Amino acid sequence: MLPEGEYTMVVDNRTSEVFTDLRNDRGVPEVETYAMPPATTWDEVRSGVAGQLDGWKQVGDCADAGERRTQCSWWEPTRWWPRLVRIVFLRPADPGGANSYAWPDSNFLVIGSARGASR
Repeated sequence: MLPEGEYTMVVDNRTSEVFTDLRNDRGVPEVETYAMPPATTWDEVRSGVAGQLDGWKQVGDCADAGERRTQCSWWEPTRWWPRLVRIVFLRPADPGGANSYAWPDSNFLVIGSARGASR
């Protein structure tokens, strides 16, 4: 269960985007959201997920550009039931900035997966 705050709309919107992007005629995607410790880095998250997806192909560039939202996808290259996994890593806004609002001392990770999703 995630802590409550003004940031919840941002996290909910990103979760909804992942769900919508992965939805297709082969079923409903599975999407989960996790609160991560504040010291968690993008490289830790990306390498942790990639380590579970042996033989899968990374889709696009997954470099950390220091943005509040960073994402990466992997595709399983099978003929009949290909799957796609997408992760989105959310960080708090800079304090005092235009997008600054109450955000807990956490980063958030959204993980979605779906059968037959296009790359």
